[in-house]
Amino acid sequence: MRVSEIVDLLQSHIGRPVILADQAAPKPPYPYVVVKATSTFIPQPGQPSIVEEPLQLDIRRLATSQPTMVLSVTVYSGDFQSAETLSQQVHNWFSFSGHQQLKDAGFVVVDITGITNRDSLIVDDYERRRGFDVTLRFT
Repeated sequence: MRVSEIVDLLQSHIGRPVILADQAAPKPPYPYVVVKATSTFIPQPGQPSIVEEPLQLDIRRLATSQPTMVLSVTVYSGDFQSAETLSQQVHNWFSFSGHQQLKDAGFVVVDITGITNRDSLIVDDYERRRGFDVTLRFT
C-alpha cells in the first residue's frame, strides 16, 4: 500500500524509527512514531470524472476520482519533552516541510488536527504519547 511510502519519507526526514501500527515486530527504542491507516479509502461524493480519448479503432475511457484517507500518527516516548519535540517535528513535516515530497508521491494534505495527549499508564509509569490525525487526498 502507498502508506509505506509516507512512512519511508517521514522516517528519512526525522531520523527516528517510523513503523506501521498493528505489525508483528519488536518495539523500537524510544522515541519512535507509529502510523495507523484508520481509513484507507473514503470515496468522494458523486461520480468520477470521465474523459474519452478517441483512438483509431476504439475509444479509451479514463475515470478519475480523488478519494481521501485518514492516518493516525502517534509519537511514543519515555519522557514528556522528547514526545512533545518529536510530535511537533512530525506535525510540521505533514503541514509544511514534507509538502513537496507528499505531492511527488501523489498525496495532498486536506486536514491535520492539533497534537493531543495520548499517554498510557503501563504498570506503574506512563508511556508518553502525543498524536494527531491527517487526512490525505490522492488520485
